[in-house]
Amino acid sequence: MIRFSHTSPILPVSDMERTLKFYRDVLEFDTIWRWDQPTTIANAGRPDCKMLFKLSKEEHLRTQGLEIMVFLHGVKPFWDSIKDKDLLIIDEIETKPWGLTEFCVKDINGYLLRFAETLSEVKDERIPP
Repeated sequence: MIRFSHTSPILPVSDMERTLKFYRDVLEFDTIWRWDQPTTIANAGRPDCKMLFKLSKEEHLRTQGLEIMVFLHGVKPFWDSIKDKDLLIIDEIETKPWGLTEFCVKDINGYLLRFAETLSEVKDERIPP
């Protein structure tokens, strides 16, 4: 049986240190590891949610605006812990008719991070079971 384990985006960034500081101070992610000195690749995240960053100013310009869905349990407490920090909020937290409670922020590299929690029950008749 084939069973996928996880996925981890590799996001080009123009300033590695600023990126890791944003993810640590604003999104409360840990820096898990770094490669090279100065750092050219790094991994940051929380348990079961990891993102890789690679230093590449040219690629970073082409990938701005990329949207990433991050599913978690406890989206409301997470929202409450970061909403007043120095970040650009695109969409405030809201329960959607398609069964998610979600919000969206933009990181310092222009990536859209949509944090979402799946509701146990969808109450919209337009969505097939």
